[in-house]
Amino acid sequence: DVLRNLMPDVYVEISRRVVHAPAPKLIHWAENNPVMAAYGAAHEFEYSGKVSTVEWDVFLDPTLVRRLEIVLSERDKFLQSRGTASRQENDTPPSPSSPSSPPTA
Repeated sequence: DVLRNLMPDVYVEISRRVVHAPAPKLIHWAENNPVMAAYGAAHEFEYSGKVSTVEWDVFLDPTLVRRLEIVLSERDKFLQSRGTASRQENDTPPSPSSPSSPPTA
């Protein structure tokens, strides 16, 4: 019922194949169908209590990947500079006019 409700067109297609397709072909089809893969993973968790290993192939635009790498690199530089500045502030003794220094008598 899950596949029929979420992907009715795919349900009709696989219903026709089940009658004459060999099991290995059906298994290959099911593991490459996102709904069936999720359904199988959920049932495995339900029965074994363990989360199954999931393989996920992703094809990304190389230009977008490069832009993301640049952004992450810049973020790392920024965070590193903030950490260095923060450490320098903590290592510097307070000046006499600083509000954090005790009043002198």
